[in-house]
Amino acid sequence: MTSGRILHVIANLRHGGVQTWVMNLARQARRDGVAMDILTYSDQEWPLSAELAEIGVRVLACSRHRNPIKLYEALKSANQKFGPYDAIHAHEMYQNGAILLAAQMAGYKVRVSHAHNSAQAVRNTFLRRAYNRVMKTFISRSATHMLAVSELAGKTLYGGEWGGDARTGIAHCGLDFAPYAQDFDPAVRAELGIPANARVIGHAGRFVGQKNHALLVDVAAAVMKSDPDVWLVLVGDGGTRAEMERKAGELGIAERTVFTGARSDVPRLIVSTFDMLLLPSLFEGLGLIVLEALAAGKPCVISDVVPLEADVVPELVTRVSLAVGGETWAQAVAQALYRKTDARIAFQTVNESKFAIASSYRQMSGVYTSR
Repeated sequence: MTSGRILHVIANLRHGGVQTWVMNLARQARRDGVAMDILTYSDQEWPLSAELAEIGVRVLACSRHRNPIKLYEALKSANQKFGPYDAIHAHEMYQNGAILLAAQMAGYKVRVSHAHNSAQAVRNTFLRRAYNRVMKTFISRSATHMLAVSELAGKTLYGGEWGGDARTGIAHCGLDFAPYAQDFDPAVRAELGIPANARVIGHAGRFVGQKNHALLVDVAAAVMKSDPDVWLVLVGDGGTRAEMERKAGELGIAERTVFTGARSDVPRLIVSTFDMLLLPSLFEGLGLIVLEALAAGKPCVISDVVPLEADVVPELVTRVSLAVGGETWAQAVAQALYRKTDARIAFQTVNESKFAIASSYRQMSGVYTSR
């Protein structure tokens, strides 16, 4: 793809896996003379707004996106003012149905639905189930492509028969792994007040129920109580952060726990503070943070619901069932903290995988130019 314009629809532009992927796509696209814009659900200044502006991404807004007429008008207006767009790429799970139906009516030729998760962090009410059924119908009728980051994510959004349609396919969120090849910098730990000889349990992700921070903190506390050299670093922000800060205090580990907040230097933190990654998620579409940790050569202890596609360096991944007790998790973490790894080989393996941004961009270019 050597020219053109693509419109992505993402609810927000906070730090997250999908947002990072789209930024990486935009950087690759810019080299080919392809422009990428993003439609969000608010005209606020987002944490990623400045970085996106630097790489030439125009950010549009539709604050009344739940109103189908307003959504249609926003997409039609964007296409007329800044297009015509070669494709629209929706990243909002079931709401992709409303987005792509409006896009079809507004004249977008290539309409891509992308499933990024394997469950929803919302109550499974009758109205929610009815809404999801309607949206799945809209997706089926309006999407030219029904993609997913994993088979599990695909079957979650599109149904158990997903995969038999020519419009379906796996499209992983590729990453630029180069930052994970940087050298270890002891100054990073010093900045966070972490002793140079500490063993660090690391986690990066939004503070939401999906990430299961309650179990994470319990497990970390068990390890920290048996090993005074162990620290906990939690990167990210969100609704449950204050609760987890209180929990750390109640468990007596607050003095060795660092809450960094949302950061733009996640690779730097993973390389120079983490000794391992702990990810006890309740569900994941793929688990991009696992790939990031593996690229830095860090052992990972993850829940068994994380799709198997994430195990790019299987010898560094330990899977633990969410059904077992915290003691089993703590044992796995304690072992991972002292595991010796070859970061160079791990980086090479991940960087040459299908998850590298160059491979991802080639695949998406083919999708965007199909008719």
